[in-house]
Amino acid sequence: MTVLSTLFSDDYIVWKYLPEDPDRIFNTASHEADLMSQRYLFLTSKGRYSTRKKSFMLGLRGFVEIHIYRLGGTAPSEIEDLAYLAGKAEEVVGSKHF
Repeated sequence: MTVLSTLFSDDYIVWKYLPEDPDRIFNTASHEADLMSQRYLFLTSKGRYSTRKKSFMLGLRGFVEIHIYRLGGTAPSEIEDLAYLAGKAEEVVGSKHF
């Protein structure tokens, strides 16, 4: 078998941010070589889960996803891995940092 391409995914967990940051990142994100998926998990202390997704060139050049998630809330399957890591980080550093 021959490897045709290698694609990567970048995941970010963001707990300190300005209110306009999720929109700014969503609007300025662009395709990067060999990067198929860019996921941003913005943690919040109130509100409900919300998400926005965008594809680049019908998905052939990748995707960007913005997720707003309240720690301790029910995580949808698409961010279960990131929500778990965020929960463990909260255990280590304490909730005052979120």
